[in-house]
Amino acid sequence: MEISKEYLDRVANASDYSWVTGQLFYIHADSGLWVVRYAPVDKEDRYGGSVVLAPALNMDSFHEGDLVTIHGEVLNEGRATKYLGGPLYRTLAVNLEDRKASE
Repeated sequence: MEISKEYLDRVANASDYSWVTGQLFYIHADSGLWVVRYAPVDKEDRYGGSVVLAPALNMDSFHEGDLVTIHGEVLNEGRATKYLGGPLYRTLAVNLEDRKASE
């Protein structure tokens, strides 16, 4: 899961992770999981540069590859999830920042 080059200068996060801007990826595990990658794989980050969205919000209007800003909090004291390196994230709001044109 690498961030698209055109989004690299737009991804970021609050120091307390109360908001995160990153690219959406869909993982076909546990009935489907959404992951937001907000840092390149080679950047030092306490959560490995990604969070897994807790399955509470309806994500039907979002697509894999979208650039989004999420607001919420890291759960379980930041412990990694079962299938991925990033922690579970309770998302209170998701805002679409940019959508890649269909290829």
